[in-house]
Amino acid sequence: MNQTTEETCKFSEIVFGPDKEYSHQIGVIIGFGILIICTVFGNLGIIIALVFDSKLQDVGGNIYYISLAIADFFVGIFVMPPMLVYTLVSCWPWGVIACDLWVSIDYLSCTASFFTLAAIAADRHSAITQPLMHMKMWSKSRLRNLIVLIWFCAAIAWVPAIYIIRRLRDGSIHNVKETACDYSVNQWYALVSASVVYYIPIILMCTLYILLYKAINQELTKKVSDEKDQGQRMIKQKRAAIMLGIIILVFLLCWLPWTIVWPIMTFHENWIPNWLYEWASWAAYINSGINPFVYVFSNRDFRMAFSRIGRRICG
Repeated sequence: MNQTTEETCKFSEIVFGPDKEYSHQIGVIIGFGILIICTVFGNLGIIIALVFDSKLQDVGGNIYYISLAIADFFVGIFVMPPMLVYTLVSCWPWGVIACDLWVSIDYLSCTASFFTLAAIAADRHSAITQPLMHMKMWSKSRLRNLIVLIWFCAAIAWVPAIYIIRRLRDGSIHNVKETACDYSVNQWYALVSASVVYYIPIILMCTLYILLYKAINQELTKKVSDEKDQGQRMIKQKRAAIMLGIIILVFLLCWLPWTIVWPIMTFHENWIPNWLYEWASWAAYINSGINPFVYVFSNRDFRMAFSRIGRRICG
């Protein structure tokens, strides 16, 4: 029989424990609030810039960043606020259906980010090492189709498990607590899914980025007939590669705690305290708030786009 919210919900001792000062409690809430606001409006600004600025649209590869920004926007507006409540009161007050929807958006958005980053690394590597074939193969329409495929694969990877597998075990339907929003599936399913969705894309994007950076440096040292134009093109490619490198580095640092904690918790739940899992999740969510600032501060094209949009708004 499910326990009621009143019986199980209590303020988190990590935030509201007797040894915590009032200033600490307020600081934590304000900090999370600022993170959510920055994530939502930062990524919304990136989406607006990419959709409405014609010069950014001219760069076909920027469609990947629309996908990343949408995923991060979903995390900021749909995932972080309920997670904040869950963190503060140590329970889920909205029932099983809302829990499934929340977890679905969470895993869908984060997995789409992983796949998109791997696709960006592959795209940039192809553009440098095989530029002619890349231009012929990857039209804007094909890139859009690839983004749709990425989101479809991200949905297939998790949504069926969230709605079916975690309720079905050994042919019986388990009683799910209304005030708990735990996502636990078969251990081997979790391990295989995590490998396909997280670990393999991480290895792929890191490997491709290293090869990409080496290829760019090799191209910059070559003597070409049209040295000026070719040099400018490669410098621009190097700037894009630097931005991608920063995005990948921030991504890896933010997601490292969760990618370690989650598989351990799947096999040995008692080894990982709930507070550690929650903070590992928040470290991963921080990535969604940082990305818009990485785009702006590491890429001149984004700064110029915001400048043009600002002048247009101000008349």
